[in-house]
Amino acid sequence: RETVAEHMAEVSFYALWYNAVAMVTFGIVGLILFPDKMLRKDGVTEALTKRRLLVYRIAGVWVTFAGIVSSYAAMYFDASHQRACCGLVAAAHATEVAVKMYSIPGCRPVLNGHVVPIMLAGALL
Repeated sequence: RETVAEHMAEVSFYALWYNAVAMVTFGIVGLILFPDKMLRKDGVTEALTKRRLLVYRIAGVWVTFAGIVSSYAAMYFDASHQRACCGLVAAAHATEVAVKMYSIPGCRPVLNGHVVPIMLAGALL
């Protein structure tokens, strides 16, 4: 029979793994390997210089690293630390969403936007 604490740990465990898979996949495929294709799908029409693509690739390294840290937290942290990590990741995603929406009128950052409630659930449940 599962205790409440074990169930709470499960929510944060799965939330961290969800973030890990999303960030590693997006970091490697969307930002490191194919930033030009990702930007074109996002509606960018101006010229993509090597320097601009390099910035996205470097961002991809950090996004991938954040995903790896999430997987480490899911595997090796206890439930209270997992919940704290979920809260920090939710805050980071929410901040990025707010900055994007403020800076780019009409922007709807779907990738980050849907991760925020998942991570909040991991932090609070």
